[in-house]
Amino acid sequence: MNCPRCKVSMQLESIKEKDYQLEIDRCPQCDGIWLDYEEMKKLESIVEPVAWEIRQIPPQIDQLIGLYCPRCPEAPLLIKADHPRDHHVIIDYCEQCNGTWLDPGELTAIQQEHFLISIYHFIRDLA
Repeated sequence: MNCPRCKVSMQLESIKEKDYQLEIDRCPQCDGIWLDYEEMKKLESIVEPVAWEIRQIPPQIDQLIGLYCPRCPEAPLLIKADHPRDHHVIIDYCEQCNGTWLDPGELTAIQQEHFLISIYHFIRDLA
């Protein structure tokens, strides 16, 4: 499978954690990742607690470039959407296979934002 952004061959990478193991596709050039539907759900559930988040995501203009699905044979145009946890992250997803493309830094931003939002709601509910 080729990277939708760089068009180079993506490499299979294992993510091993205590409770699970995932195989994801990572671009060796731009460091973006392709996540099949179940992989995305699993990785979104991981929260990396941080007190201060430093965003390292591509500029919005780069995130808005049209990309095509690397998984589907017809290579449909991926749909752009704000991620529900972090509206600074524009994800690309395929309506046919439900896969998701994340540019470098976007997964970390999603995981960290979830933690910060949880703290905000907890504090707000105490008031």
